Amino acid sequence: MSESEKRTSSINIVQMATKLKSEELNMTKFMDLNDDCLLHLLRFFDVFGLMQLRGICSRLDNLILQSRKRFGIVNLKELNLHPFPFKEEKILEILEFLGPQIKELEFSSTFHYFIEDKSVIFDCITENFTILETFHLEINMLDIKLIEKFAPIVKRLKSLTLGGYEIDDQLSMCFLNASLEELKIEGCNEKITKKFFENVSNLKSLTIYECSNLTSSCYIEILKHNLKLKKLTLNVNSEGYPYNHLKNLEGSHNLVNFIVNNLQEIEELSFDIFSPNASLFADLPNLKVLNILQQSADYSSISRELNKLLEKLIEKNFIEKLSITTEFYSPINLNLVNKLTNLKELSLYGTPELDENDLIKLQTLENLEMLAIENLVKTTSVFCLLEPLKKLQKLKLEGSFVTPKFFRQLISLLRRLENRPKLNLVVDRIHASCSYDFLRTNKDILDLEILKDDGAWTASDISSDDYEDEFGEYIALNY
Repeated sequence: MSESEKRTSSINIVQMATKLKSEELNMTKFMDLNDDCLLHLLRFFDVFGLMQLRGICSRLDNLILQSRKRFGIVNLKELNLHPFPFKEEKILEILEFLGPQIKELEFSSTFHYFIEDKSVIFDCITENFTILETFHLEINMLDIKLIEKFAPIVKRLKSLTLGGYEIDDQLSMCFLNASLEELKIEGCNEKITKKFFENVSNLKSLTIYECSNLTSSCYIEILKHNLKLKKLTLNVNSEGYPYNHLKNLEGSHNLVNFIVNNLQEIEELSFDIFSPNASLFADLPNLKVLNILQQSADYSSISRELNKLLEKLIEKNFIEKLSITTEFYSPINLNLVNKLTNLKELSLYGTPELDENDLIKLQTLENLEMLAIENLVKTTSVFCLLEPLKKLQKLKLEGSFVTPKFFRQLISLLRRLENRPKLNLVVDRIHASCSYDFLRTNKDILDLEILKDDGAWTASDISSDDYEDEFGEYIALNY
């Protein structure tokens, strides 16, 4: 059942139940259903439907409280609050209704524009979200008064994600005596300094994304208080840009050395700052996931360091997920990659054009479940991987242009292959003449996703209307 059908069904049942409320005889028959039957019916209600049903009788109210437990995660953006602007009272009502059951809450910056008194929202969360563990918050601006209201919320969390351009060091007071296990700082932020992290300690997972005031020495000071990290993500900041890296090589070199020598429990590492000694990451004893971006104006230095890294990884062969991104189409030695036979996921970006002879080298990766590649000479060259990689479930062809002929050949091949999982194919664009009916009728073996800037569409979501670009060559799905 589609979301619109569920919504219609929910509305119809609400109308029916409301009518029954005034019809005592029919209401008695309705409530003669046992609790299991009523709970099953309530599964078809969205949060708005459940809220409207309250007050019919105490027994139904109790069942509604049980039914709301399925809303363990709430993203206010996905609740389809219409029309704009959002009414503050409606948001508060939803938060009060769902709060006691919610473990994860996402609060986007959109709502800051439509809520005049933001302190009321924080008060509501503090009072009602008693088991909240994970909070995603996009911040436009928090003054000191709001920060004081935000602090008690942080103290009960296990995971906090902060996004936006207005995060600053004042928020550091929220981390005092907090017991966070995971902290993510997202968004190109120019206000955060080392002071922001002075009360952040004993994390298990840390993500810092493009905070341009943080240098390599700042990162080291932050990490000194978080030596038990199991997951670390450091995305490119001003130190990492290819044309500025020369004056910062010593700093990135020291940062790599500190990570390898002190963060021995790291299992997942994403490192997007150029370093001439990145091969040392292979010495981390518990490393299972490595995402690395190597960018430099010196192409040969990238290749040398990547080869050293791959050679050391081959010796231990414990890596399960590997993502390598290079700048300026620096080659990646596939004769080394194909020896990492324990890999379950592999992503290769920034490589020169790959042909079938290149892809054949990856046939040895029999445990591979996900493969992401770009710059294919011919999209059909991936067919050589489908039979040997029997566990492959997801294939991402970024930057690729796929045609009806490609789909016909792919589905024909998948039908011939036995005992392989359904394939999730992710592409940037498809030809306007592709038959959506054909894709839908083969959803048992192929699930198609077409990438957009803000997400992906699956085959079941695609309209049959043709949205062509000015040349009439492909569908970009920009509606």
